[in-house]
This record gives sequence, structure tokens and C-alpha cells, in this order.
Amino acid sequence: MKIYCIVDRAQRVVYFRRANVPIAKLKTLFSNKMSDELALKMLKEARVEIVHRQIELKSTLNFSDYKINYHQNKLKH
Repeated sequence: MKIYCIVDRAQRVVYFRRANVPIAKLKTLFSNKMSDELALKMLKEARVEIVHRQIELKSTLNFSDYKINYHQNKLKH
């Protein structure tokens, strides 16, 4: 196996794990024993999880920005 294949595969594992895809499902996916239907279902579920986390992170970022501005303004007065 070429080094770029190993790196590509490792990066795909990282992406899936960030989306909370269980390792057992990844083993099945990477062993090519997963049907296209099941792979598609798993990928769609992972996408839903990513979008949900993105919304949560955006909310947290907005709150952080608000608090930064609040404290910066207090220091100015």
C-alpha cells in the first residue's frame, strides 16, 4: 500500500470519528463488506451529526463573541 493511500485512509477515519461514527462501523466500511445502501445511510447519519455540532459550535462562538465584546467595552469605561 502506497503512503498516500495510508494517509488518505487515516484522514477518512479522522473525519468519520469526528462525526461520532463507531469504530465497529468503520471496520465494516473499510473492509468493503458494507453495502452501498448501508454506507449511504451511515454517511447521511454522520452528516446530520456534523450539521448539529456545527449549529452548536456557532451558538457557542456567538456567545463567546458577545462576552468578549462585553468585557472589552467594560474595560474602555
